[in-house]
Amino acid sequence: MSLLRMTFLRWATAAAAALIFAGLASAVRIKDIAEVHGPMENPLVGTGLVVGLNGTGDDARFATSIKLLSNMLSQLGAESLPTEVFASRNVAVVSVSATLPKFNRIGDRLSVQVATVGNARSLEGGTLVLCPLMAPGPDGELKMYALASGQLKVEPDSPASAVIEGGAIIQKSVPAMLTPGGKLTFKLLDTYADFSVANSVVKVIHQDLNIDTLRGDEPVAFAVDAKTIEISLTPEQQADPVRLISQLEWLSVPGLSRELEARVVIDVRHGLFYAINGNVEISPVVVGYGDVQVEVRAERPEDAPTLDDLVAALRAVEATPQDVIGLLRAMEASGALHAKVIRR
Repeated sequence: MSLLRMTFLRWATAAAAALIFAGLASAVRIKDIAEVHGPMENPLVGTGLVVGLNGTGDDARFATSIKLLSNMLSQLGAESLPTEVFASRNVAVVSVSATLPKFNRIGDRLSVQVATVGNARSLEGGTLVLCPLMAPGPDGELKMYALASGQLKVEPDSPASAVIEGGAIIQKSVPAMLTPGGKLTFKLLDTYADFSVANSVVKVIHQDLNIDTLRGDEPVAFAVDAKTIEISLTPEQQADPVRLISQLEWLSVPGLSRELEARVVIDVRHGLFYAINGNVEISPVVVGYGDVQVEVRAERPEDAPTLDDLVAALRAVEATPQDVIGLLRAMEASGALHAKVIRR
C-alpha cells in the first residue's frame, strides 16, 4: 500500500472543477482511437463593417478602409458606404472569420469571430453588416462560401473582439472526399500513434473482411507509418463508403493495452488530464506548485505510489485542475512520472 503525503499551504476557497482520470480498457473501438482522413475543415475570412457603436468605433484615420468594404458590398447588390461615416466613431472596420466544418451543407449556420482592425475601443452594442466570408476554391481563386451578419456578443475580457453565434449562413458547400484515389485512410489520434497499434488495427480489419494473408490472400489494409492505415477499396465499397466506414469504426482492437506505453495527456486549455493504458506509477518525490506541496513515498519498498493515489488525495482536499496539472508537470520534469506526457 502506498502513502501519499500532501501539505497545503493555502486551502482552496472555491469548489474545484471535475478532475478527469480514465483508464483504457483492454479492447477499444477503431472509432475511439482513429478518425477518417480526407474531409478537412476550412477557414473562412472576410473584412466587414460594424455599425451602431456608441462613440467607441474607428476614427477618420481609417476612412480609406471603407473603400474595400464598399466594393465587396456592391458585388452583393448592396449600396456603397460613404467614407464620412467614420467621422462619428460609431462604426468600425473588423476582420471576420469562421470555420467551414468537414461536413457542410448549404443553409447550415456557423459561429463567427469578429475583431477590430482599426483603433475602435469597443464593439459593445454593435451589429455586423452583411459580410461575405471567403476561401480559395479548387482553382485557387477566392470564392464566397458564407454570409455573416448579426448582433455582436463582446468577449468580457476583450472588448475589441466579439462572437456571433450562428451568425453566418453557408452559401456554397464543399463536398467531403472520403475515398480519394480509391482508398480509405484512417489516422490514429496522436495519443495512440504507435507502430504496434497501427499493425493491430490492420490485423483486425483483415480479420473482419475475411482476408488471411498467411493463406495467400492479397492484403487490402496497410500501415503506412505509425499513424496512418490505408485500405484499398473495391468498386462496390467505393460506391457506398459510409457503410464500410461504419462497419470498420465499430471493430474492437483487443489487447491494445499491451501495445501502448503508459501515457498521460495534459489538456492545459480545458484544465484537465487523463491517463491511458493502465495505472501510472510515481517514484518517491517532493514537488510543489503554487501554494501546494506534495510528498510522494511508499510505505513499503515493494509498493509503488500511482496516479490513482495522487488523484484521490487531491480530490479529498478539493485541489483545482490547475494545481493537478502543475504538479504533474513538476513530476515529469523531475523524472518521477513513469509515463510519456502528451500536451494538447
